[in-house]
Amino acid sequence: MNVVCPFCGAFHWLAEKIGSSPVQSPEFTACCQRGRVHLPHQSVPPQTLYTLFESNDEDGKEFRTNIRQYNMALAFTSLGVTEDNLDNRH
Repeated sequence: MNVVCPFCGAFHWLAEKIGSSPVQSPEFTACCQRGRVHLPHQSVPPQTLYTLFESNDEDGKEFRTNIRQYNMALAFTSLGVTEDNLDNRH
């Protein structure tokens, strides 16, 4: 990924550009729809999380090594569910 979107700064591969945009100034729709989508800047994470990202102690290194596993484990914890009582009569 070595090409930057001129609208939002997201990184892309050149092959992801809109077919009609020139190679010299490529435009992309996958990130911000050519500047039509504006997301607020992310706020600073809570201090505990920030420390895990930035520190070089044992906890920080372990956290960064396993961050994908933590994300996958927690990704399903926030699903909204409507229980179907017809199948769960016991």
